[in-house]
Amino acid sequence: MSVVEEELCRTITLIANNYQKVSNRISNIKKPQKVYEKRSIPSNECIIAYCEGTLPLLRMVTDFVVFTNRAFYPSDLGGLASKSVPYGELWRYIVTQDDDKASVYLRNSKENYMIYSSTLFSKNVGGCEIKTLLEEIQAYSCLHDDSFRSRYQKTIEDIYEQAKEERCKGDLSEGIKAALLSFAAKGSTDGIRFLAESRFRLCDADKYPEYIQKLPISEEMKQKYAKPPETFYDSLKSDLANPACAFSDTYLNGIITAIEKQKNIYDEEKQYYRIVKAFALSRIDPIAAREEYQELRENLPDENWNVLEDMIHLYGSKHMSRIYDQLSRGDDVSVECFQYIDGLNLTPMHYALMLGKDELAIAWAENKKCSFSSDLEYTSEIGIWAYGVLAEIVQSKITKKLLLRTVPELLEIQEEIKRNEGKLLLCQVKRKGLKTISDKVGKALWDIQKDDPELSLKTKEEKKRIKSVTADYEAQIAALAAINEEIETLERENSMKQSDLDCGCRNMLRSIEAYLNALPAEPSPMDGFIMQLYKQQVDLGDILRQTDTGKRFRMYYDKEFSLLLPDSIHLDMPYRIVRITKNGIEECAEGEETENDDASAEETTEEFECPEQPFPDSWFSAEAHQSGNTLKSEYRAYAKKYHPDVCENEEAHKAFLTIKEEYEIILNKIVSVK
Repeated sequence: MSVVEEELCRTITLIANNYQKVSNRISNIKKPQKVYEKRSIPSNECIIAYCEGTLPLLRMVTDFVVFTNRAFYPSDLGGLASKSVPYGELWRYIVTQDDDKASVYLRNSKENYMIYSSTLFSKNVGGCEIKTLLEEIQAYSCLHDDSFRSRYQKTIEDIYEQAKEERCKGDLSEGIKAALLSFAAKGSTDGIRFLAESRFRLCDADKYPEYIQKLPISEEMKQKYAKPPETFYDSLKSDLANPACAFSDTYLNGIITAIEKQKNIYDEEKQYYRIVKAFALSRIDPIAAREEYQELRENLPDENWNVLEDMIHLYGSKHMSRIYDQLSRGDDVSVECFQYIDGLNLTPMHYALMLGKDELAIAWAENKKCSFSSDLEYTSEIGIWAYGVLAEIVQSKITKKLLLRTVPELLEIQEEIKRNEGKLLLCQVKRKGLKTISDKVGKALWDIQKDDPELSLKTKEEKKRIKSVTADYEAQIAALAAINEEIETLERENSMKQSDLDCGCRNMLRSIEAYLNALPAEPSPMDGFIMQLYKQQVDLGDILRQTDTGKRFRMYYDKEFSLLLPDSIHLDMPYRIVRITKNGIEECAEGEETENDDASAEETTEEFECPEQPFPDSWFSAEAHQSGNTLKSEYRAYAKKYHPDVCENEEAHKAFLTIKEEYEIILNKIVSVK
């Protein structure tokens, strides 16, 4: 046995000497040979401690954990493949226990092994002691073995990397969350930050403070994260605005719903969350995202919303590429896809018409769930994107039917006709009933008056009854006349409305014809390009597919419209360059060209400048120490350069941690003064 091994064994023995459940009294093991055989312990290893878990009422052994001079043998209930972990390989794992009753696990970024089971009611003393002892062994090994320490640190880093990846998909997995909780309980600022930020990313503002208060961290840390730091908002927005970050639709829909349900938040927080919601919508609901984009532009005109516009166009085209392929193959398209509009301002209806799917287009237009025809105003106006214009360009035979089912004005007239038809049906049913009764009563009265016109043969009571029946009959005749008049009015109104509908449809067709005839031989670059798309003179499928593979695009502008096209397509119009990089979307100014235009943004690297503190005693200016706005502005500038999500340099990471800590200290001072 080596000196280090002897020292480690002595340490384990001394620690176990003070425990209740983990025991170093090896002589108490009744059949040690059987333990060796059952746990496949090599004969050259010596048992130095053990822990036996039992069910008190049943007196049944549930777990049996062994510590030898060289390895740890976990419970055979946990499913660890090797059934043993040499002390020299404990660097592979983080030891976790969610609470003092929970099971004990060995975890890393990919594996989760239970090594000691939980208790139901009382404290899991054995589990707590095993966890602590394993951590002591890890600490001892880190102190005496440089290789062990570096590998253990790599395991921790892998956990953080996995956490970083998982937070884009929603809530953290059970294993990663448990590992981070273990880090947090030991005071790890990174572990606490990851847990807080991951919870924040669920966008449940009402439950976030409650979650922070339940974390096993100091009161100081609870106070620090009681309110989400501004960096959390910036980081989430940055990731949502980065096509390289993949988010699940489930997660995106979840945070959109959570944001819409928020109640007790400040106006500033509402604005932050609204921006987050807009970027989330850009990935899954381009039409709703466009509405948010327009409102944000109106409410915050001084902000640059180019990246949001880029995301809306980019993801709209990504979704439409799939729909285009489905239509081309003749596959069914789900109604959930009708919320898509691509970077060419085209909807699924446009593509159905371009591909000659006339019957499908009409079926979509009649489907109540297909709301895209009324949500996009310009599709019902006479212009290049109007469905009727497209139908005429491709010489479709359904233009009139399409207009009747997609133009809001015509739809409203049809709804009025339908409402009147419903009223007519009720009136006709009522008239039929009144006529049946009045005819029956009238006949009875006629029979009475035929034989005795003066009612001379009738008694006083009979005369009174006949007079009452006669009055009712006259009232029914009056009601019948009123119903007939109402029916005539409704029929007249419907006739007029039908005439208005026919006239409106004819006028729309004439307007479309006039618009097409008025198009110059050389239309505007945007109109001309859309015409080429309609006539399939351009490979539309390739344009859409490049949104998945391309790294460089051009955003073209014409009045209130914009087009996102691959950089290979050049139109004689104002534009700006849009680059897709691993760090997000980068852009040049309108029409601006740069050196190495053909190079991918991922292939171009900027020379990294080592961070230097610009002021003698601070990263922030004197003004920033007094003004919260100046402080936040300077902090954002540092975050864009040195944040771990945008810069991989180790020196930048260290500098940013210092910057972040100083930022929060200064911000707290400013807030407390106020």
